[in-house]
Amino acid sequence: MPTPYKEETIVQIAQITNGIFSKKSISEEQFKEFFSFAESAIKENIARHPRHVYYHFMLGRLYTEALNYDKNYGEKGEEAFRRALDLSPKRQQIQFGLAKLFLELGRKDDATEIYKNAVELAPRVGEARWFYGVMLQDKGEVEMAKKEMIEAANLGYTPPSLEERLFFARLMATEKNYPRVVDYLEGALRIDPKRA
Repeated sequence: MPTPYKEETIVQIAQITNGIFSKKSISEEQFKEFFSFAESAIKENIARHPRHVYYHFMLGRLYTEALNYDKNYGEKGEEAFRRALDLSPKRQQIQFGLAKLFLELGRKDDATEIYKNAVELAPRVGEARWFYGVMLQDKGEVEMAKKEMIEAANLGYTPPSLEERLFFARLMATEKNYPRVVDYLEGALRIDPKRA
């Protein structure tokens, strides 16, 4: 159907498809149908606008979520994210996408390097410090991880999940930063108001 919003529609198709794939709630047959449709639509946008960073990023995200069904999409995902980074090397959204892809592929050291680079490029962004701290903790570098996580909190980062907010509340309590403890607990209560 002719519309001036075709490119925006394709972005929405990619976002919806990624959401479906992330839940792994459809059959293999449906996956192949949805994936083929979304991939060709995004590539159509890229063909029209090869230097549009977001389309390459969306393609990388599609391949990342497709890993839930087929691990062979890792290389294509990395290519899409690398192309996006070539076009916009300092954009953290792309770095986070590439790091997530690496984590899905079990490449934790590569993901850690990406998060470290994100912190170096923008040290005042709390989200990058949080992810880097999580990776350091996973590697057993507890003190350095704690430092990054505290800095993330001090920069105002609020994690989206209930468990992460409770973790941050405990972390801020060890620092005797009680106003932040209250912030995180109130945020946790908004997510689950009946949790004692």
